Amino acid sequence: MIKLQTYSIDKLILTNEVLEAYINNFWSDIFNNIKAESGNSKHLMLMCKVEFKESEVGYKTIGDLRRVNYEDKELFVEYLINRLGLLNESYTVHPISKITFTYIIKAGLAADNRRLLQDLSVKSSTTHRFNNLNLPISMNPSDYGTILVDNYIQLNGESCHRYIVESGTRSYIIDIS
Repeated sequence: MIKLQTYSIDKLILTNEVLEAYINNFWSDIFNNIKAESGNSKHLMLMCKVEFKESEVGYKTIGDLRRVNYEDKELFVEYLINRLGLLNESYTVHPISKITFTYIIKAGLAADNRRLLQDLSVKSSTTHRFNNLNLPISMNPSDYGTILVDNYIQLNGESCHRYIVESGTRSYIIDIS
């Protein structure tokens, strides 16, 4: 069963120190009790998300769901701090109102071969999924297909570089201004 532990925060900016403090609170409030009840025979599937004070920003997840043993607190802290460093600045610019830990209690210890700290290096992805299409991640129109038209047009009173690109059965109009 999925459980939540939420901590209300009064307009703090999310920093490494704030994040670490609330992970320590979670370990004290939840994981210590689980360990006391079951010894060292359970682990958690754990994820952390924040709710921003500005409702239009909403919730954002800091990291993926991870299997953690009680002894993995420092690894989990390091993982989330590293993730926070890779994420966009909205996490550290907008004040937050809540930190929520979503967790599932699982029997047994998490296997030693699991990767708590996944490879956080930037992965080279060449496409992204948009509207059920795999589109290239590129500013180069020729990456979308064969360029049929390459010209400049006037659009809303401004000069715009327009490309018409064909790829298989699809055609794209790409305007660069």
